Amino acid sequence: MPQDVPQATLLATITGTDRPGVTAAVVGALAGRGLEVLDVEQHVVRGHLTLAVLVTAGADAAADAAALREAAAPFGLEVRSETSTAADALPVSPRSHVAVLAAPLRPEQLAEVAGAVARAGASIDAIRRLATATPEHPVTCLELDVRGAETAALRRDLAAVAAATGVDVAVSPAGLVRHGRRLVVLDVDSTLIQDEVIELIAAHAGPEAQHRVAEVTERAMRGELDFAESLHERVAALAGLDERVLADVRAAVRLTPGAEVLATVLQRLGFVMALVSGGFAEVVEPLAASLGIARVRANRLEVVDGRLTGRVSGPVVDRAAKAAALREFAAAEDLPLERTVAVGDGANDLDMIAAAGLGVAFNAKPLVREQADTSLTTPYLDNVLHLLGISREEADEVRRPAAAVVLPAGAQDDGGAAAVVLRPLTREDLPLLGRWLDEPRVARWWPDAHTPADLEADYGPSIDGTDPTVLQLALTASGRPFGFVQSYRYDDEPESRAELAALVPVPVGALGLDYLIGEPDLQGRGLGAALVAESAARALAAHPGAGEVLVSVALGNRASWRALEKAGFVRAAEGGMTPDNPLDPRDHVVYRLRRPATPGGMER
Repeated sequence: MPQDVPQATLLATITGTDRPGVTAAVVGALAGRGLEVLDVEQHVVRGHLTLAVLVTAGADAAADAAALREAAAPFGLEVRSETSTAADALPVSPRSHVAVLAAPLRPEQLAEVAGAVARAGASIDAIRRLATATPEHPVTCLELDVRGAETAALRRDLAAVAAATGVDVAVSPAGLVRHGRRLVVLDVDSTLIQDEVIELIAAHAGPEAQHRVAEVTERAMRGELDFAESLHERVAALAGLDERVLADVRAAVRLTPGAEVLATVLQRLGFVMALVSGGFAEVVEPLAASLGIARVRANRLEVVDGRLTGRVSGPVVDRAAKAAALREFAAAEDLPLERTVAVGDGANDLDMIAAAGLGVAFNAKPLVREQADTSLTTPYLDNVLHLLGISREEADEVRRPAAAVVLPAGAQDDGGAAAVVLRPLTREDLPLLGRWLDEPRVARWWPDAHTPADLEADYGPSIDGTDPTVLQLALTASGRPFGFVQSYRYDDEPESRAELAALVPVPVGALGLDYLIGEPDLQGRGLGAALVAESAARALAAHPGAGEVLVSVALGNRASWRALEKAGFVRAAEGGMTPDNPLDPRDHVVYRLRRPATPGGMER
């Protein structure tokens, strides 16, 4: 056909109650007629079907339309058709994704957004649901595919709509930039967590220190002090405080709703997460470790003879340093800045938000909302997922826990947890183990000295078989070493038995486990749960007389107790135990996994 002759097309729109086989029957009616499929759109809302089929028009378009009506009739569907000789190809124009979030989302809000899109000269190609409000998470999110307006201009226009209607709107460019790995950097105080850490510390220093901290904070908010000045003045009010109160502060920190969901989903998808905080590493680093986050930048409190000096050690992590950290982490991960996301709430986050490919103001001050690419005003941090095009349903799929039974060796469970392979630890593995133990996030929960001599003294007897503790190296299914586990009988560990017995009965023959995930980039990918399940199964198989496995972890070590729960362990007790790290709180939780009562399951 000559190129200057417009291609005739037939557009058929089929509506009615959805039933299995509708699409196959309707499209099949056009088979063998020499037609070409140009486009198909299908949506089902509460059982109501809308199916649009665009094909090249044949020699007898009326007969083609009649065939469609005949195929749809047994299903009780209505068919509308029209032919056209206009060019079907849409002109190349900018495309954007527009996420609309509210709790609840009202028709007038959506209408205002759609009106702003139209006034910008753009059209909405499609709308899909990313989240439906539930009693536990009352946020609805829709994503609009928009064509015909520049992303930056559309973002500016919709920001005004968002401010006027109380809806959150995020505009991001379509195309390849939407896909693939990203770096997501979070502020901590009032973003990742609900608290301001310096206020929690000041509460332990007495009313005078609390008043001083609050006064300096107020002056900083009025613009009388920059961040570095305010930090130094507030930390000075803490001078003389016993460093042991930091353990109580760590235990008191409250994660923002949705924080664990966000961390789990992003890291399971291969994204990199980082925490950049004007707060304190003594609190932020253990929190990051509990969420599987390896990259951290925060201020550090100076401690002399077990007491805070009222000074910070090293350069202050201020507004400029936060942006520098984002750039540094992106370069280390070989990611361009357009593939970075920054989330924060205060003026100290503005440079970081401006530097990122997508800057998000989370429950932020007005100044931050005005300058960020988008703003979230709902108190759920996992809504950041929707800004990246991830639906709640998809997030739930990624978060699906490991099977609540012990996995067979080398297996992969239906929930998507990674398979693991265990082999005996050898002396050749000790340097690798030492490197893992050097990680600050690991040392928080496993603080024993680990020089080569220490490692040999601790683990050499077990490697030689003269100590009953079983040491194993954990590898991914592809053979990459990622972790370490040791299993033992409490009968052989009288001190551990006595500690545990104060909280829960310890039967004769009961088994214990200790483990770590050593590789930072493999945190948060289901390996912990799979490792625990596999090692528990092997320990029970090696000790037929053992009836259960008991594991105690610090209550603040969320990563460990989440892994245990996903592996089928249940909480047996909570209470005070001597922590491995003397700076940590005594609060512990004990988990139990009993030997299967029947084949195919674990008794809880």
